Amino acid sequence: MVVLMKITISKRTVDALKPAAVPFVAFDTKLAAFGVEVRPSGVKSYRLWYRRGARLRKLTLGRHGSITAEEARDLAEKALRAVAYGRDPAAEKTEIRAAAPLSTIFAEWLDQHIDKKRKATTRAQYRQIFDASIRPVLGSRALADISRSDVGRLHAKLSDRPYWANRTIAVLRSFFTWTERQGLRPLGSNPARLIERFREAKRERLLTTDELARLGAALKSSECVEWPWALAAIRLLLLTGARKGEVLALRWDRLDLVAGTARLADSKTGPKTIHFGLAARTVLEAIPRLTDNPHVICGRLKGGPLVGLPKTWERVRDRAGLADLRLHDLRHAFASSAAMGGMPLLTIGRLLGHSQPSVTDRYAHFSSSPLVSAADVVSAAIAAQLAAPRGDADGEA
Repeated sequence: MVVLMKITISKRTVDALKPAAVPFVAFDTKLAAFGVEVRPSGVKSYRLWYRRGARLRKLTLGRHGSITAEEARDLAEKALRAVAYGRDPAAEKTEIRAAAPLSTIFAEWLDQHIDKKRKATTRAQYRQIFDASIRPVLGSRALADISRSDVGRLHAKLSDRPYWANRTIAVLRSFFTWTERQGLRPLGSNPARLIERFREAKRERLLTTDELARLGAALKSSECVEWPWALAAIRLLLLTGARKGEVLALRWDRLDLVAGTARLADSKTGPKTIHFGLAARTVLEAIPRLTDNPHVICGRLKGGPLVGLPKTWERVRDRAGLADLRLHDLRHAFASSAAMGGMPLLTIGRLLGHSQPSVTDRYAHFSSSPLVSAADVVSAAIAAQLAAPRGDADGEA
C-alpha cells in the first residue's frame, strides 16, 4: 500500500481522488491514522489504523458513497475513543459479523467476490444452489456456529441428487474459505473442506447411425414449422461440438467463412476459436443475414440473439423419437465421433475448447478402434496358425 498524499478529507477531496495502478491511501490532515483507501477499480473506502499492543490493526468504516466523509470521521473518532479505553473495535466488528446469519454474510460474498470474479452462468448457479438447498437449512444459523456435522447432514440430505449435493458442498467450501480470509472464522475451520463427495454416474448418451438419421429427418421436417435460426443452431451444435452459449453468441463480424473460424472474445474457458468443417460452413452460408442484426443466430426481437432454444430442441427431438437426448449430448456426439475416427485427443480438446487435457480424457475409450483393428489382425494370424495342420506349423521358422 502506498501513501500518496495527505488531504483534508471531505466529499469534494475524496471525489477528486483518481484511481492508480496500485491501491493507495490518502490520510487525513486533521485526524491521525484516518484515511481513504482507493483501489484500482475506483472503489474508495474509509479506514482507520490503530495499534492494539504491538499489533497494527485496520478498521473499515465504510465505502465512500455508502457513508459520507463526515460520518466516516465520526466513526473514526468513536473508534479511537474505544481504543483509548482498551477495546479493539476491529475485533468487535468481526465478532458481530461472525454472529450474523449465514444468509447475510453469503449475500456479502456474492456481492463483493463472486459477482466480480465469476461468469454470469456461475453466479446464477451459486444463487440457485443457495436459494434451493443452503438457505432453508443453514441460512438463519450464525456463521460462527456452523460445524462440519451441519454441512455433512446437508450433504447427506441431498444424497438422492449426487451432482447437486457435490456442487452445494463446492459452493460452501469456496464461501467458507472466503470467510476465513476475511477473519470471520478461524483459519483451517472450513466445515465443508473434508466432506467426501458422492460418486457421480457419468452420463454418456451416444447417437447411433440410425438415431442421427432420425434426427436429420426431424430437422428437415421441422423447417416449415420452426424458427429457421433455431434449427441452424442445432445443426451447428452437432457439426462443431461447440457449447450452446458459444453458438448463440456468434456474430457475423467475428466469423471468417473462408478460413472456417469464428473468434469468441469469451467462453466458459475464456477466449476461444470455433472451427467449422465443410458441413458446418454449408449451414452457415445458408443462414439468412439480417441487416439490422449482428448475430448469426437471430432471435425474434429486433437486433437480438436467439433465446429459448431448448424449447425448439424439445419439439425436434420428440419428432425424432429421442426424448432422452439433451442439447449438450450433441457436443458429446461430436467428440465421440472424432475419437472413433482416430483423431488425437489433443486435437479433439482443441476443437472442443477444453482448457485442460484431462477433460478430454473421457473420450479416450472411443479412440481404441484403431487398436482393436490391429488386435484383429494379430489375433487372426495367431488363430490361423493354431488351426493350421501340424505339418505346416512345424515348417514355420
